[in-house]
Amino acid sequence: MSHPAAGLKIALAILSIVQFSHAFSALNSFDAFVKMRLGVGTGPGSADVVYWVGSGELYEAYSGKLLARYEGFDVGRGVVLDGGQRVRQLSRKIFWFRDPETGELMKHFNGKPVSPIRYNQQALDYDRTPSEKNGADLPREDPALKMWTPLPPIVPSVVSSRVDIPVMPITATTAGKNRLAFQAPVFVDIDIPHVGPYQACEFYDYTCDVTYPKDQPPLAVWCRQGSNPPFAENGEGVMRFVGHRVDKFDDLPASIKELLEMEDYCLFKQPPADMEEVERMQQLDAEQSRR
Repeated sequence: MSHPAAGLKIALAILSIVQFSHAFSALNSFDAFVKMRLGVGTGPGSADVVYWVGSGELYEAYSGKLLARYEGFDVGRGVVLDGGQRVRQLSRKIFWFRDPETGELMKHFNGKPVSPIRYNQQALDYDRTPSEKNGADLPREDPALKMWTPLPPIVPSVVSSRVDIPVMPITATTAGKNRLAFQAPVFVDIDIPHVGPYQACEFYDYTCDVTYPKDQPPLAVWCRQGSNPPFAENGEGVMRFVGHRVDKFDDLPASIKELLEMEDYCLFKQPPADMEEVERMQQLDAEQSRR
């Protein structure tokens, strides 16, 4: 007769295998991405509003000279459209520059005014690829044994933003047991009304454990090369950022919450409520840019 403890170990092992298999077979890359990015879905990882918060540095290319540090966040919600074939991101984001030595908010650099990177509103759509629309989901083989297995990409498009940037498919891969990785590349070469030519290249990388264990939030890193006036012109600014997701305003760093109490920034406590608010903010942004 087997020992009860041995039976318990076997039962737990079977449960672990079932849970692990279910985490991947019940999801596809689109569902996993919109849950991670916006909290869309049910169960662990779902949320009405999500914040992606972090910090980084701005360098001079190609010397590597540190010009500024910065911190900030993106706050967004997801709206399910077309019976789940599309999800709309309603969001806004802001990043403040700080002196690399003192940590104080920067108001000037070489005699020129410094303002936060600020998007009062953004609306982006994410669409399933045809393969996912036809029911293809994550690999049935054990993803723990196959790193970097390509998955169907996510197709983004800009609905409304301060800058109407071109977009490329968001790639998705397995990244170990219960983990997925996503990369969103952005290459920009456009003319902005009242501003002029705008060129930049950016890469946004996300990783998450699809079981959403406690104290292991989804992570984000991104890098960007392009102009960043008044710090860097002619495409000679390099930014790097590391951050993670939180689901409650109270979990933002104290330094950011303190700034959000200021009248000019309190808007960023919550994402846009709906497209009506996005369109209203877009109109205000357009009027300000013409002044």
